[in-house]
Amino acid sequence: MSKPIDTVSLLEYLGLPKEIDTFDKFKEEVDKKYITKDNATKDPDVINAVIGKRMNVIQNAITAAADKIGITYDVKEVKDKKVEEVVEILFTKQKDAAGNEIQTLKKQAESSVDDRIKALTQEKEKTKKDYDELLGLHNNLKDEHTRYKDGVALEKKNTFINSRKTKALSGLALSPTMKELEKEGLLSRLNNKYKYDWDETAGDTIVMNEKGERIKSEKKAGEFMSIDELYEKEAASADLLIKNPNAGNKTGIKQEEKKVEPPANNNPERRLSSKVTGEEN
Repeated sequence: MSKPIDTVSLLEYLGLPKEIDTFDKFKEEVDKKYITKDNATKDPDVINAVIGKRMNVIQNAITAAADKIGITYDVKEVKDKKVEEVVEILFTKQKDAAGNEIQTLKKQAESSVDDRIKALTQEKEKTKKDYDELLGLHNNLKDEHTRYKDGVALEKKNTFINSRKTKALSGLALSPTMKELEKEGLLSRLNNKYKYDWDETAGDTIVMNEKGERIKSEKKAGEFMSIDELYEKEAASADLLIKNPNAGNKTGIKQEEKKVEPPANNNPERRLSSKVTGEEN
């Protein structure tokens, strides 16, 4: 069974001094220590106390959320700030961080593209340089081969021509009284006054004047002069050929020498038999 309310028990329950003996003192002490629910929303101390605790909760939650998305901030930045101000600060930081990250990624992407383009350009230049070097080497080898082939062909042609000149010279019936100086003069005129080439189709040397024109034969109508005819003509004009003692003319090309047989003995010497003379054969 409940006890009736007494003043001492009430003061003790409320935590008020026991010396209160009037209602005015009781009311003064109660208003000082307690506040009614209706007045709590108007009391600045209560409001600040509640908001302060709530701010701590909000700050902890915001800090945790900020850490998750990589945003760091100094507590001093949000001290004594309103909740909406703290949120605005964090949103600004997040926006700046995101913008910075985008710029970083953009620069990295641009740098990567630039580096790749630079690498490709260098590779292209190196490939072109290698190609140019190979092309130059190919052309050099090609030119060298052409020069070698032309040189071999020219050497072969000159060998044929010189051999034919030697044969034409050796076929002349040169005077035995010809001096070496006269022979050198003949060869000099033949080499300097005329041009020579090799006709592969005919298989013989062709002769031309200083202008490179073929010379008409003086012996055969409608034909060109041969190297034998040319050599004979120049040797004859230099009076270096053997003269024909019978006709008084130069013989020109050597004739095949005929052997002179001794006359036949129609009256052979008669001799006695060894049986008659007693001589031994």
